[in-house]
Amino acid sequence: MSGEAVDERLKKLEEENKSLKESILYLQSELANMRRLMDKEMDRVRLSTLERVFSRLITIYQDFGRVLEGLRSASNPFTTAEGFAMLYRELEGLLKSEGVERMEVLGKPFNPFEHEAVEYVEGEKDEDVIVEEIEPGYRLGDRVLKPPKVKVARRRATS
Repeated sequence: MSGEAVDERLKKLEEENKSLKESILYLQSELANMRRLMDKEMDRVRLSTLERVFSRLITIYQDFGRVLEGLRSASNPFTTAEGFAMLYRELEGLLKSEGVERMEVLGKPFNPFEHEAVEYVEGEKDEDVIVEEIEPGYRLGDRVLKPPKVKVARRRATS
């Protein structure tokens, strides 16, 4: 190759290098913008979810206030009991509508990552099986929000 051809080739490669660097900078900028937009959208969805849940909680809170006010003035205990039952159903409905489910654990294998054993009892049947639910547990999707408190069977020691 002649000196001119080398110079021309070098100039062409430098231009190509400059163009590639500009493309990289542009793509990095686009990626940063996309991340910002996704963060904003996630914040918007999170806020929207919180607004929906809290608006329902506020309604239940206000109903609770009315029931408590009724306690002060009502002479009929049935009315008060019915008011509390209504609040319980409203809270239960809120939890269900948000995807919170009560965990069914009776007769299932004990899992220390999902269940809290409060007592072990000897039995004839399977080992590490839940035989009694002391307090219910709840999950949202595959996440445990509150582990259930349970009694777990252990095989009776044979002598």
